[in-house]
Amino acid sequence: MTRKPLFSGKLRRWWLTPLCVLLGFWGGRTPLLAQEDGGESDADTGGDEEAAMEEEEAGEWLNWVEFGVGGVFVDGSRASYQQMHQVPEVLGGISGLHYERDLGKDWWLTLDGRGIFNEENYSISLRAAREDRGYLKVRYDQFRTWSDASGGWLPAGNVWYDLFDPEMGVDRGAFSLEAGLTLPEVPKVTFEYRHTFREGGLGSTVWGVASVPGMGDRGVTPSFLGLDEQRDMVRLDVTHQFGEKVKAGLGVSYDAGRIDNARYSRQYPGQPGDAHITSRDQVEDDVVAAHSFVETRLSEKVLLTLGYAYSDYNSDHAGYRVYGAAYDPDLAQRLPAGGTYERLSGGALAGHHTGNLNLLVDLHENLKLIPSFRIDRQDLSGVSFYQQPVGPLGPTYQALSERGFLELTENLELRYTGWANWVLYARGEWLQGSGDLREDWDNLVSGAPLLRRATDDDRTAQKYVVGANWYPASRLSLSTEYF
Repeated sequence: MTRKPLFSGKLRRWWLTPLCVLLGFWGGRTPLLAQEDGGESDADTGGDEEAAMEEEEAGEWLNWVEFGVGGVFVDGSRASYQQMHQVPEVLGGISGLHYERDLGKDWWLTLDGRGIFNEENYSISLRAAREDRGYLKVRYDQFRTWSDASGGWLPAGNVWYDLFDPEMGVDRGAFSLEAGLTLPEVPKVTFEYRHTFREGGLGSTVWGVASVPGMGDRGVTPSFLGLDEQRDMVRLDVTHQFGEKVKAGLGVSYDAGRIDNARYSRQYPGQPGDAHITSRDQVEDDVVAAHSFVETRLSEKVLLTLGYAYSDYNSDHAGYRVYGAAYDPDLAQRLPAGGTYERLSGGALAGHHTGNLNLLVDLHENLKLIPSFRIDRQDLSGVSFYQQPVGPLGPTYQALSERGFLELTENLELRYTGWANWVLYARGEWLQGSGDLREDWDNLVSGAPLLRRATDDDRTAQKYVVGANWYPASRLSLSTEYF
């Protein structure tokens, strides 16, 4: 096939960015001149009208909206241009919006937004807040990443395969709702819900194979990814200051996700062995987590902090890789091939406990000693089942693994800040750990074990560090370290 040129020299841009309309609303009340004891104001007498107008013109525009439209003329590959510059041929809309208003009783409302059509670029956020009461925030964001799914091109013979429309894009977005309680003398509470997604088509660099005359098999046929991912998260945090010496906090969260992605490729298009290859990965997972901390001022020179965190992870996965006369073929369209597998399923579990204890001791005005202790415990397990149908049916396999380990870490750091703009430190770290690993692999049809392996391990580690940080300017820092 004849290769379509990437670009010609006739790329022309046209922009109407001067078409930016500002719709302003006066950010405040129209200034009025006070009257005393029923007397005449300057405005009544007309004596200071010009001064009042100058004062009004000097105010700030708090509310505004901006419009814009633009585009390009492309001669050549539009998909390549969009991927290179991340902009479509025509776009426009609301490039910026801001609105704020005093709701009374110290509550303030703020709205910001953006909406660009044909670019899938949208954003809106709404916030209502009062510093000594609380706040509510709602936000939505979305944008597109453009992708060129064209395959490879071989100059010798001008070989290039055009199998589908290469103009693709991936839309990413997030919706969040957050509320906070900030009343004085009571625990501060924060709640957040967040939903994110990623979906669309993305060009893949794992190209398919074609037979090229005089050159043999070459990986030049285009392939692409179909993405469909979603995730939801709920979080609740509570913190409170007990007097002047103790601060404590507690947080819990739940996170759940779903992935249904596929890679579509083609081998030997229009040649013997022509096949559409579909590789699909599906994952569903959830994470439950909790954490807590306590900060206690034991004395003017000693600060104690304690922390604990726990997370529980659970996932289920599925997938297949099949060859057929079409993508995602049904049973009648399947083609036998040695690299296929199907009915892949399984899952994984992981539990993680972490605890730490830290002390901050002021030995001198510019000398601090920081001893700390950390304990980690992890338990992981996973199992999967799959079938390799070289023919109509094939053997089914099971793979199982279990892993657990415990680590204890002690740390001692000495820090000196007596020189202006310098921090000198020395640190020692000692680790002791133990763990175990079990791995099994079985053919469930024949009952034959293919792998049995068990591993126990013990480990120790030591690390010693000396270093310095220098801050010669507000935006410049230099560091050196030896370990």
